[in-house]
Amino acid sequence: MSVFPPQSSLTFVLVDCTGINDGELSVFTLRCLTEKDQKIAFLPYFQIKRNQDVQLAQALAEDKDYTAKAKKLKRLDAKKSNAMSISEHLVKSRQLTPTSLNADGDIACPSRSARRRRSETIQAAKLLHGATSDNMTPAYEGLLTALTSLFLFAFLSEIGKLVKSCPRLTDKVISKIVKEQMKCFENSQENFVRSVNTLYKGDIASKQKYNAVRSSLAMCLDETSAGVCRKHINLMKNIPVPRLLTNKNLLKRIN
Repeated sequence: MSVFPPQSSLTFVLVDCTGINDGELSVFTLRCLTEKDQKIAFLPYFQIKRNQDVQLAQALAEDKDYTAKAKKLKRLDAKKSNAMSISEHLVKSRQLTPTSLNADGDIACPSRSARRRRSETIQAAKLLHGATSDNMTPAYEGLLTALTSLFLFAFLSEIGKLVKSCPRLTDKVISKIVKEQMKCFENSQENFVRSVNTLYKGDIASKQKYNAVRSSLAMCLDETSAGVCRKHINLMKNIPVPRLLTNKNLLKRIN
């Protein structure tokens, strides 16, 4: 049965009821005023419409967020899949400016291009040898084995030239290795025999004579702006020649 009287002139007044709880609809009342009677019809239409608008706005926002994330994932997947691929244009471009070393042992090209080439080389080694950001050792070992394999294909003089052209390699890595070997030699039996031969050469040497000979074998005079001073004789940068045992240590080992 209809709540509206037939053939009546209707006047609609919108009354807003207070909101109930979250998740429930606020009911709007529609007062139907007629000449004979008055009845109230409860319609949730406006609240439903408003909720639909809110849900639509949220859905659009979530859709935009999802689309942005999907595009980002697609870009990352493309980078990953193309990480080891090199375009023909890039190959031709690199062949026009092949890698060579400057006097400092760095790639002889603009600094930005040099950084990019180093990064690409490390990234390729990282992927090929199973390294991770937390464990780069496999990549370094892979690069080292690739370097040592050059002994099978290149002349030693060419490899030596490459190594000597890298001051950071010779001054920091090789010098450290040589210094460690030098320390081992100075404490070895061979150096002990060498020191004994110097001590007893010709006749039993005095402490002063032995120290003078030991110093002359390891030290030299150097003229500077401040005057003449003594300095260690170096085999190469920061690597002094091996020294005889001190007189005190030599006599201790003899006794």
